[in-house]
Amino acid sequence: MNLKYIEYIRIIMCFTQGYKIWHSKNPLPEKQEVICWWDKLNQLI
Repeated sequence: MNLKYIEYIRIIMCFTQGYKIWHSKNPLPEKQEVICWWDKLNQLI
């Protein structure tokens, strides 16, 4: 599989997870996004 495609799916899944958490509990959606993007940055470095 193409690595770019996998990264694209990861981003979508990440935002979907954050959206679900925000919709169900609405604790801190911003924090969920930060954690997700931080994980992505660590993968790139």
